[in-house]
Amino acid sequence: MVRYIVMFLALFITLPALASTYYVDCNAGSDSNAGTSITAAWRTVGKVNSVSFVPGDNILFNKGCTWTDAYISTSQSGTAGSPITYSSYGTGAQPTISGQTYGVYIHSSYVVIDDFHLTLAGEMNVIAGNANISHVTVQNCLIDHATKSGIFLYGNASGNYTVGYLTFRNNTISHNGSTADDHGIYIDNSSNNLVESNTWDSNIGYGVQIQDSSDNNVVRYNYLTNNGWGDSAHQWGGAITIYNNQVGTFHLPTGNQIYANVSNGDRYGMLAGGNSATASNTVANNTFYGNQYGVVVHDGANFGTFKNNIVWGSSTSYALYVTGSFTSDNNIVGPVHSGFIYWNASYSTLAAYSAAAGNDSHSKESDPLFVAPASANFTLQSNSPAIDQGANLGTTYQMDLNPTGAFPWSTANESSYGSAWEIGAFVYVGGGSAGGGSPDPPTGLTAIVQ
Repeated sequence: MVRYIVMFLALFITLPALASTYYVDCNAGSDSNAGTSITAAWRTVGKVNSVSFVPGDNILFNKGCTWTDAYISTSQSGTAGSPITYSSYGTGAQPTISGQTYGVYIHSSYVVIDDFHLTLAGEMNVIAGNANISHVTVQNCLIDHATKSGIFLYGNASGNYTVGYLTFRNNTISHNGSTADDHGIYIDNSSNNLVESNTWDSNIGYGVQIQDSSDNNVVRYNYLTNNGWGDSAHQWGGAITIYNNQVGTFHLPTGNQIYANVSNGDRYGMLAGGNSATASNTVANNTFYGNQYGVVVHDGANFGTFKNNIVWGSSTSYALYVTGSFTSDNNIVGPVHSGFIYWNASYSTLAAYSAAAGNDSHSKESDPLFVAPASANFTLQSNSPAIDQGANLGTTYQMDLNPTGAFPWSTANESSYGSAWEIGAFVYVGGGSAGGGSPDPPTGLTAIVQ
């Protein structure tokens, strides 16, 4: 009998704790409550931070509420099948974390942050670092008006801890930063992250900055607009950058995949540089429109491959400005004006630049014929020179933007329409076996800042 009791107790001790759902209500809650029902909700973020959660737990914040007592600090980790999830319940505006040093500080792995308004942080609205952190998802959030970057990921240069494998999806990240060193998302020494289907609007520096040994990140299906214009003292910032400014400590990021994004009116469309290292980044099937500078590669950097992109800038600045190098072809670059391309010297025609650089022999300087660029509709008219003129870049890059729906866009397979891939972010789905006809333009591309 004693033996069976011991066996039972051993089994009981090894059983995992059962997951629970907890509720937080800024008005009707009390921190003396159990927190496990809507009618017995907690009241403060401070209470949430004091509790040890287990894999599978859900911590739900009441919509329409605003918390200013503390920022959310994740300390416990979930598991691959059972993350710890912070989200919302009820009706009304997203639950808001406002006015703290941070909005959310992520210290753990297998965590989901879903459906929050994170705003007015004294530093960053979302920060992940100072621990080994992986497999975190931040989605469906409005992340705005931080004093510094909206999102900041930082790994440790000495390798004492690593930060990577984070996903940022379906968020609106806007009006963050005070100087050009503040960005929508700042990925620093952090690799293997996925950044997709977000809106990046009016951030002071870049919408997306990939810096200092941050490798193998994927940035795709994003809409970026008006980034890089807020710091008059520093004339940089824009949509996307891959950069290294600490030579000897970090390396130029490599293996990053930047594809099927739309940049509309950002100061720079794309910038790469920081040292003379050779890297293998791929920038493909993006649309850069109305930028002061389209694409800049400088400091002698050879950052990789640049193909199937539309770079259609203003009539007064450079569409391409290159003092480093890349492998570039099957792009549309323009509009043509005096000195619209710089490759260690200024060129006024694509042909002259191509002959000097050995790049872009299959590229064009023709108007891409967007449907309605003034209304942020960058789908292609049926007679666009971008249709069937792109290079086949393989299965990794074949899923580009489907023009038949609203943002966040679905995708279409480049290899399923027409005789070849398109140039730019959008597949032309009116061709191929379906016959002719213009694609339906997406709607709702403008970010809404609350």
